Amino acid sequence: GNDGVNTLIPRGDAEYNTTTRPTLFIPENLGLDTGNGFAQLHPRLEPMMELYNHSRLNGVTGPGNLAVIHRVGYAGQSQSHFDSQQYWQNGVPGDAKLEEGLFYRHLVRTLDLTHPTNAFVAASLSSSQMVALKGASPIPNFTRASQFNVLGTPARATKFLGRLPTSPDGVDGDGLLGLYGGAADAPNQPYRGLIHGTGELLGGTINTLGDALDQGPYTPENGAIYPESTLGERLREAAMLFKRTPARIIGLSTGGWDTHTGQGQINGDHGNLLNNLALGFQALHRDLQAQWDDLLIVTMTEFGRTSLENGGRGTDHADSRVMFVA
Repeated sequence: GNDGVNTLIPRGDAEYNTTTRPTLFIPENLGLDTGNGFAQLHPRLEPMMELYNHSRLNGVTGPGNLAVIHRVGYAGQSQSHFDSQQYWQNGVPGDAKLEEGLFYRHLVRTLDLTHPTNAFVAASLSSSQMVALKGASPIPNFTRASQFNVLGTPARATKFLGRLPTSPDGVDGDGLLGLYGGAADAPNQPYRGLIHGTGELLGGTINTLGDALDQGPYTPENGAIYPESTLGERLREAAMLFKRTPARIIGLSTGGWDTHTGQGQINGDHGNLLNNLALGFQALHRDLQAQWDDLLIVTMTEFGRTSLENGGRGTDHADSRVMFVA
């Protein structure tokens, strides 16, 4: 869980001081002005000010495209990493067993996820499926589009994928597309219908990602520079997918926010994490200008952290948190 207190500094709260936070307190002259007379942003979030600034907010010219929502939580807030992550992603606080995601429910209510044209409307850029996108219909997850294919040479991958039949009920296709591109029912294959839809969607996803990669190396636009980190790499991949595929929702995660010890004031671990996030937002804002009016970027973290610094120069699990929405 991210430390919301040092992310959005409650400068107007007298309890934010060097007594409650001896090594973590950030002086007022170093905080970033939000323009509301109460709160400041952590100085390492400076790249995000490119989105936040607006003459009517803080007197600085800018788009005013970043909302900072603080004190966010739910009734009976859990301070368990596992439970609270589950609740935020399944959208049902208190039900740790529900494996259906809140974004998945949106997709299944607005689209026919069994139709081949919707084979790639969402993805998790993660080594494991994100709960937010889990459901009865498969949503792909991978860390790089180039990995979502058959292992081996390009020729082997092409042969495995094959080609669709020339007609919906045809049998003249080959490979994966040929196997699942025909009718769901076939003589002497009584169980074909059970896996036909999944195979069809798998082939469609491989095809879509292959077409995206065939467009050549991805070059970010408008001078966008993604941070040199795992988060930066995945945000860059997300931008490419938004431009080259029908994807509507892309989820990813980044770790390291459990700062029980050695959290650091400005240039420590927490500051580095915030700066990495801010550089990612800045890059997306520049790179996706053509898509910006149709795009929503939201951060989530499972809980906040204590306002009182602990003996390890860090903070412990607490309740409310901060969300960024651009």
